[in-house]
Amino acid sequence: LGLGLRLRPRLTLTLTPNARYQSDPSGNYSGWLAAAIGESNPAGKSLLKAEFEEGADTRTCIKLAAKVLSKTMDTTSPTADKMEFLVLTADEETGIVSQRILPDEELTVILEELQEEVASEGDA
Repeated sequence: LGLGLRLRPRLTLTLTPNARYQSDPSGNYSGWLAAAIGESNPAGKSLLKAEFEEGADTRTCIKLAAKVLSKTMDTTSPTADKMEFLVLTADEETGIVSQRILPDEELTVILEELQEEVASEGDA
């Protein structure tokens, strides 16, 4: 399956029970409910610890991942062309796993919602 890797920050949140693992180049792995990797991982982990809700739906998790990336990227104006999301889902009955790359249009809507939330928090 050749999806073609792009050079972008990566953050992975999983929804499947017993499949929440992070590994490093040496082969060590650890289990998490949510994980952040990369240079700004302490800030990402802090935000995930505060806001991750076990059992959240897929869209809520994507929105949280976008929020974490927005807060930890080296940019003041995150846009869909600077992020990439691969969403994995498993059918509850069959267990068959499917994947899709989140279209830029869908991610743009999520980023706009996040900007509105930040603006409303500033007004409070």
